[in-house]
Amino acid sequence: MKAGKTIIDTVALIWLAVSGCCILAEVSHAAPRETSEGRASARLESGQQIRIDGVVTQRQKYSFTLQAAERDFEVFIPNATAVRLRLTRPVIDWEHRQLLITLPISAADGNADNNQVLRYPIPNRVFLTAEFSSAEQKRQVMAASDKRWAKYTLSAAPGRPADLPFYLQGELLPGKQPGAFQLRTAGGLHSCGLGPRHGKLEGFSILDLQPHVTEAFVIGGFDGEKVTAERIEFMHVGDPLPIENPDLPRCLFLGDSISFNYQRPLREALRGVVNLHHPPTNCGGSDNWTSIHRWLGSYRQPGRNWDVIAFNFGLQDDQLTKTEYQSNLRQAIDQLRKADAKLIWVTTTPIPFGMLDGAGTRQSPDERKALMESARALAPPQLVGHLPGRMAMQNRWAAEVLIDHPDIAVCDLWQVVEDGRSGDFSEWWFGKRPNFEYSHSVWLGRELARSILSSLGRDDSQLKPLDVHALKIAGPKNK
Repeated sequence: MKAGKTIIDTVALIWLAVSGCCILAEVSHAAPRETSEGRASARLESGQQIRIDGVVTQRQKYSFTLQAAERDFEVFIPNATAVRLRLTRPVIDWEHRQLLITLPISAADGNADNNQVLRYPIPNRVFLTAEFSSAEQKRQVMAASDKRWAKYTLSAAPGRPADLPFYLQGELLPGKQPGAFQLRTAGGLHSCGLGPRHGKLEGFSILDLQPHVTEAFVIGGFDGEKVTAERIEFMHVGDPLPIENPDLPRCLFLGDSISFNYQRPLREALRGVVNLHHPPTNCGGSDNWTSIHRWLGSYRQPGRNWDVIAFNFGLQDDQLTKTEYQSNLRQAIDQLRKADAKLIWVTTTPIPFGMLDGAGTRQSPDERKALMESARALAPPQLVGHLPGRMAMQNRWAAEVLIDHPDIAVCDLWQVVEDGRSGDFSEWWFGKRPNFEYSHSVWLGRELARSILSSLGRDDSQLKPLDVHALKIAGPKNK
């Protein structure tokens, strides 16, 4: 892993020391399973169990305030409540007994080498409980030569999880290669790896639920006024305020991997003009409108409000119907409206013609012409998947939704790529990836920068010159 700018969170971890050698057996037994977390019902009745998620905005000795999608909840934590950290692409530093989580797209300068790194202590011995959905899945994973645990929990001591029908336990040990591990069970040593998501780390308390920088997922009982937590999972998402200029406006931009591409030149173009922030995650498709209340952060708190929010959903929506996509987009807008910010809809960039080129030749002019003709022949019923023309169609669907929201500005990145078909983007159009290299992303980032300035009532004169960007860019110097 590249060395990153390290931010060490103060965490209150109380680990139980486990001495002696323990060889654990592989176990399967039947027990009821709980479904994944969901959002609180619009109609909450006293005495029911609920699942809620949101941002921690206040913390008391035995409770905290959770800003959820529709309302705030007071959440009380009994001593028996399990508090676990959700893991995303964890790295274990065995030498320093630390677990590292890098927050993507968190560097103020857009340089991935400077992304924030959160560090959490791990115990002297680490035990892993891997979860399986069925006996067959467990059999398949165990038969693989290089096992990777998709769902797992790390803890200081082994236990018998009564709510898991199929699981495997063992002691996690360093592997022979960086990022590789061994799991010691009764059956011997298994070479393995940790999955990028769906991992958890035990051993936390309410002291770790830091206000404004913690997303929490709660299962508990609701008595009509408060929630008594039975289980809590949380993630630290970083705090942008220490690296912001408090005299500048704040802009939140939401997007998928394309926003990861253009975020660096966007930051370069607006450095010293606007404080820019992106959630430390790929925001994915429009189905993820249910996460917007967390991505907004504690926006009602002084200094944490947003002046402008730019948003896009599209590239990962290529399987949705028009009705589904438009419904999701309307829900997303409803959530974003709560922040009382200027909104900018960012159109979805195209799918290149090269995606139709199964052979991967795309060399001669005749071959490229044939690809374009094949793309033109695709009718809407066939435009399902990563196909040229699909995103233009989705952008038209979005435009119909925006008719009801004339105050939402539009930043047309699709048109930037289309206009560059015979220029800056000519080779990209015949490639096989919808993502963009830095040299292309500069034009996308600068176009969004103009839209952000316009929403703030400012003109292009505050846009940084082209030579601020990290690489030498060919093309007109007045863009």
